[in-house]
Amino acid sequence: MSQSIIQPDAIDSFLSDFFKSRMRHPWPAAPVPVSAQPSALVAPRVASSQMDTNGRARITLAASVALLIGTCWYLSNGWQSADRSLSKPGQGGGPNVLPESTAESPGAFEKNRKDKASQTKDPMAGFQPGPITLP
Repeated sequence: MSQSIIQPDAIDSFLSDFFKSRMRHPWPAAPVPVSAQPSALVAPRVASSQMDTNGRARITLAASVALLIGTCWYLSNGWQSADRSLSKPGQGGGPNVLPESTAESPGAFEKNRKDKASQTKDPMAGFQPGPITLP
């Protein structure tokens, strides 16, 4: 098997000739818009429409922030009606929902904590590393 080596310059000229043959001769002219106006007249119209969009965006942002703050305030009982009275202690719904309860741990929990603290479950207990040999 013999391999023919093609020079890079030959490949470059071959591809250049191929793509040049595929191009249109003569090259078509650029399309002209139906209403050709000077750019000095088009620029102010574009700028005014962008300012309008920015104004609407700012109003939308302000309304959404106001809605968000108002909703948070409403859900946090910011507006309470005058006829609403606080519940009496011990009748549910107030600070004393369970009047007989305490915030202490039962004795069984304390015993369990002490038992777990006294047990040692060290995974390395009794491990003896072997000798290390270096070259």
